[in-house]
Amino acid sequence: MNKIKSYGDWLVEATNSPLATEIMDQLEPTIDKMVEQSKESYEAEDGRVMSKWLEQITRMQITYDLLRSIEVYTQPTDKLISLKASGSPKGSIVINAVIQRDGRDYGLSTDVIYAGGYNIQRLHYRYLTKTGLPKTGSSAEADKIKMEIKRLTKGEKLNAEIDRQRDRIATSQSKLDQALALSHEEIESAVMNDPNFGQYLNTTWADIVSRGADKNYPGGESEFNQWLQDAKMDAMARWKKTNITFRENDIKAADREITRLEKKLDSIAG
Repeated sequence: MNKIKSYGDWLVEATNSPLATEIMDQLEPTIDKMVEQSKESYEAEDGRVMSKWLEQITRMQITYDLLRSIEVYTQPTDKLISLKASGSPKGSIVINAVIQRDGRDYGLSTDVIYAGGYNIQRLHYRYLTKTGLPKTGSSAEADKIKMEIKRLTKGEKLNAEIDRQRDRIATSQSKLDQALALSHEEIESAVMNDPNFGQYLNTTWADIVSRGADKNYPGGESEFNQWLQDAKMDAMARWKKTNITFRENDIKAADREITRLEKKLDSIAG
C-alpha cells in the first residue's frame, strides 16, 4: 500500500533512447545532490518533512528539466563521447558534454543555476544550455518523465487527503475520549452551563411566575418541574449525540474515506 515504483526501475522502463539513458546514468550523482538541496529548502520553508511522494516528484522534475535541456539539441542516434558535471565558482552546477553526430564532435554545456527571487523563496533551478548543435526540438524522452510527474502528483494529492482524514480521526477521537471520560453529573453540569441549553434549563418556577407564564402550566409548579426534568434529560441526550455518537460516526466515515483513497493510491502507485 502507498508503494512507489523506484526511480531507477521506472527510468529503465520509460527511457528507450540509449543516449538519454546514458546521460541520466552519468548524471545520477548530480541529480541526487539537487534533490537533497531541494529537500533542505522545502523543509526549511515549510517546516515539515518532505514526503516520499513529493521527493519522487522533485526527482522526476529535476530529471525532466535536465534531460530536456540536453534533448532539445540531440537525437537518439547521437553518441555521447564524454559527460562531466562539476561545481562552478558561483556555487551552481556546470554540465559539459561532447556529443558526436555524423562523425563530428560537438560541445554542449549546461549551467544549472540555483534560482529564487521575488515571490519564489524555495530553491529551484534554471538551465542555460550552450552548444554548436542545431536545435532539434525533440523532447520525447523528457515528455515520458513529464507524464510520470503527473501520475505522481495525483498520488501526492491523495496522500495529502489521507493525512487530512487521519488528522480528522485524531481530532474526533480526542474529543470523543474527553466526552466518554465524563460522569453523568459532569455531563449534566456541562449541559446546564451550555449557553444553548442553560438559558431555559436554569429557569426557576419563580421566574415563570414573574413572567406571568405560569398559566401555561395548569398543574402548577409540579408540572413545570416535570417539564424541566424532561427538558434536562432531552438536552443531555442531545449532548451525548453531538459529542459521542456524531464523533463515533465521524471516525467511521473518515476510516471509510481512507480505505477508498488508499485503493485509488494503489492503482496509481502501480
